[in-house]
Amino acid sequence: MPLLRHNWRITLLGLCLVTSVSYVLSYAVDSLLGGYYLKPEMDGIVRYDFGLAVPAAIMWQPRWGHDAVGRSDLLGKVYHPMIWLDRRLVHKTKYLFEDEGALNSWLREAPLSEFHPEFRRELGEARRMGRLDSHSTSKH
Repeated sequence: MPLLRHNWRITLLGLCLVTSVSYVLSYAVDSLLGGYYLKPEMDGIVRYDFGLAVPAAIMWQPRWGHDAVGRSDLLGKVYHPMIWLDRRLVHKTKYLFEDEGALNSWLREAPLSEFHPEFRRELGEARRMGRLDSHSTSKH
């Protein structure tokens, strides 16, 4: 009887380990294929004086799944802990109101692979057309 109980615990531990490793590896692939989502989202950091969040964050999103304050899909919710960790350690959120010059420079010069696949073609066209040049984004 003790041998049977021991095998059941090892099986359960093995199943938990396989599930955990599969979860982390599947997110890693999803993240590698993702990029910065160029539609500003709310992340709860930038707020109006009276408390409401402002959609001013350019956040990393995995290829499949979306996670933002008030806007998450099923995979975004499943991967929420991994996305949160990814944004804290690897893919830092960029903000529209921090440094406009640095943001514009990043949009012009960063490799297209840094951006979410939904935006790569459009951003590439904007770059070729010169719509991101410093003179076209400055205020007159």
